[in-house]
Amino acid sequence: MRLRAFLLPVFALTLALPARAQVFADAFNGKRDGWDVKLKAGDAASVRQEIEGFLAIQGANASPTNYSDQHALVGARGLEARACVATGDWEAALDNLQKAATTATANLTATEASFAKLQTEHKDKLTLWKGEMGDAQAKLDQLNGAAGLTEDQMKLKGQLQTYVAEHQSSIQHSEDALKAMDSALTALRQEKADYDASAASWSAFLDKEKADISAAGGASAYVSQKVEQVKGDTTKSPLERLAYTERLLRLDPSNAAAKRLEASLTGKPPVPAAKKKARRKKG
Repeated sequence: MRLRAFLLPVFALTLALPARAQVFADAFNGKRDGWDVKLKAGDAASVRQEIEGFLAIQGANASPTNYSDQHALVGARGLEARACVATGDWEAALDNLQKAATTATANLTATEASFAKLQTEHKDKLTLWKGEMGDAQAKLDQLNGAAGLTEDQMKLKGQLQTYVAEHQSSIQHSEDALKAMDSALTALRQEKADYDASAASWSAFLDKEKADISAAGGASAYVSQKVEQVKGDTTKSPLERLAYTERLLRLDPSNAAAKRLEASLTGKPPVPAAKKKARRKKG
């Protein structure tokens, strides 16, 4: 399984609808790009710490009825999962993915119900406005085709022009809103599908890892086998290889080969193993 396949995109959800308070979404959007840059630069540990702190402080501001806040919460969990993968804590990554998938499902269900009412209202108004505008346009066409309009007819013509223009503007607004809602729902459905699939894939991946560790005779033997594979696999990016290496070190922190590989990938010297204190002989 390539780790790159897990890296789900985090997108901003914008709609041509009346503005709602979205404290959490605004706060997350202000930090999202910076965290993404740091993840791509290999600074996953600090990103995880920052997101955990952010959720602890800002999480209470995520309105359960605001689709933008809930979408942002999914994005925050997704970014934290990426950071967990990169630091080798794949169980925590799966936990975040499952939470993100649950939130995405609930958000889609609530948004579909909320938008259904708005969509019906806009469609009903469009039917009404188009009918009214058609009648007004027909009268305006008659006046435009007549010669020698009276003062009252000129006044009526101006009123009809304003009336038609206002209706055209209202119709355009509702049509844009309907398109925006359709676009948002499509994005939320895709988000749910992506996180459901990613959570399922990682759950299966971790189950397979457990089986492989058992078949190898334990974590130490498994890591010793895997570290050679990671070392020689140049098809993966340095960050992917580092993520695998961090995973191996989490499974067996004392593996010297994994420590050396981590050092070569990060450019930092390996951390020496703690020396055991020699027991004093009783005199």
